[in-house]
Amino acid sequence: MGNDWYTSLVCHQNRFQAQLFDLVTVPLFESLVVALICLNMVEMMMETDDQSMQTDMKMFWFHFVVIIFFCIEFFLKIIAVRRHYFSYGLNILDFVCLLSDVLQKYFVSSTLIPVLRLARIIRVLPFFQWGSGIRMLLVGFMMSLPALLNIDLLFFLVLYTYSFVGMRTFGNVKKDWMVDDMTNFETFGNSMISMILVSTSSG
Repeated sequence: MGNDWYTSLVCHQNRFQAQLFDLVTVPLFESLVVALICLNMVEMMMETDDQSMQTDMKMFWFHFVVIIFFCIEFFLKIIAVRRHYFSYGLNILDFVCLLSDVLQKYFVSSTLIPVLRLARIIRVLPFFQWGSGIRMLLVGFMMSLPALLNIDLLFFLVLYTYSFVGMRTFGNVKKDWMVDDMTNFETFGNSMISMILVSTSSG
């Protein structure tokens, strides 16, 4: 977050909020958060399917401590900067990751949520010299998403056209070798599947 953005917040805070603001913006606090994120990534890499019950308990309590720490960080920042907390992209990312942690821990068991937790590693980028270059690449990727959507629509139009032509032309081809119940042109759905497999060199 930029210094101008910090200054505009401090001018509208009372003494207690200003003290919290100084706490959450001090480099030592941010370094502690980054170190905990790195430890959390290491802990996720150490998870295995055949690990012992004792290891499971250790990882459970470590993850619990991590959630508590990030909850404390969230409440400190939300009190310090109030609604401006959601004006910064990394704060939004932290909130989404924290929400996914809580959901996985107590409400939802999903294999996709741990993948979402990995997004927290983006917070480490500003601490390295090459982090600004990666941020520029990410910003460029986000800005190109509308153009990618147009390319996807064009790709779908090509698949739709050739699937329809293939269904009309090869709909009665005898099933043999590479033509089976899934990859054939008998129905429009199977034609689309066949065209996707051919276009991605998967078939």
